[in-house]
Amino acid sequence: MTVKQTRQEEIEIDLADIALEIKRNIALILICTLLGLAVVAAWSFCLLKIGYIAKCVFRLPGDINEWQVNTCAEVLRCDIRDGFTLSRVRAIRNSFVLEVSFAGDSQEQIEQDMKRYLPMAEEKLNTLLSEQKKANLQKKFLKKLQRDLAALVIEPNLSNEEAERRLSYLQQQLQDLEADKTFARAELLGSEPKVTEAVPDRKGNLIMGLVGGLFLGTLYVLLRYIIRRSYGAQKA
Repeated sequence: MTVKQTRQEEIEIDLADIALEIKRNIALILICTLLGLAVVAAWSFCLLKIGYIAKCVFRLPGDINEWQVNTCAEVLRCDIRDGFTLSRVRAIRNSFVLEVSFAGDSQEQIEQDMKRYLPMAEEKLNTLLSEQKKANLQKKFLKKLQRDLAALVIEPNLSNEEAERRLSYLQQQLQDLEADKTFARAELLGSEPKVTEAVPDRKGNLIMGLVGGLFLGTLYVLLRYIIRRSYGAQKA
């Protein structure tokens, strides 16, 4: 008999012993399974409270980049704190949308927080976006101003009327730069968000408890079998 055949027989014997051990302790495994199911059922139906959630969406201007979208999301995430039902802010990938979620145990509290926070959040986003756009436009304006002033210096024969016209044009651009109305704004989509019940997935929890109890019961039987066999081999 070769070494390979001997090892194969040992493996077959081990698997047969393990199956027999599981069969002998099937009652214990069933008890652990039912115990896991009972614990999870008690947690799902007695301890797990039904909460409330609400989601709303801010649409950002389409002329901003992904970095600016993530910056807006991070600014709103700073408002997540204890005692406030704002629970999550996420940027939808490959879009100009921010999803803001509220969650809590009180429907009235969520409604109050949304009524107070959403207009403030919209204004905060628009202030941030306008400042970023103004900074970008100022850079472009300064470059154009340098070119136009250089043109005025280079053209010594330029008439006073033409020089005044160009300066007036630059002044008008500067005034437009200072006006917020020239920028697209972030806005809250839809009407006032509705608060709905966050019903827990009790069926999924029960299945998880059933599988977990079965796994732990089987694991306990196998570990006890391995320890007992190892102790018997050492004693022999």
